[in-house]
Amino acid sequence: MMETRGRIVAIADGMADVRIAAISACGSCRSQESCGTAAAANTQIVRVDATPGMHSGDEISLQMEAATVAGGALLGYLMPALSVIGGAIAGSEWFGSDAAAALGAGIGLTLGLLALRFSNRHVFRNGLHPAVCGSSSASHSTTTNSLTGD
Repeated sequence: MMETRGRIVAIADGMADVRIAAISACGSCRSQESCGTAAAANTQIVRVDATPGMHSGDEISLQMEAATVAGGALLGYLMPALSVIGGAIAGSEWFGSDAAAALGAGIGLTLGLLALRFSNRHVFRNGLHPAVCGSSSASHSTTTNSLTGD
């Protein structure tokens, strides 16, 4: 089980936007120097189901199964790569030229990214997103706001 802390930055339509430190989940990973997630930013926003009593500024604790995180990473990296290879092979086989293979790879990448985008919406709709496992009110919190860079 992976766990991290975050601060609620907005609540709307039954969902809470939570700012988390991206590096905290990546700290022990051997691939963190070559991974786009760790290099992109020190914080990121995740959406979770809002529960009664949540307020903007509250610090909360989030949990997610490690297998779910690994599966999401595998899907996110593998699907585009396989769609590029499949598109290149299809273009080359159908039209028999390098230009067709390159065009097929581009089409395959586009279709793979679109499929990934729609599967992402389906995955989150079916509950495979971080779960809130604890919270503390902003006015009662004794921790510093290290997640927002203040």
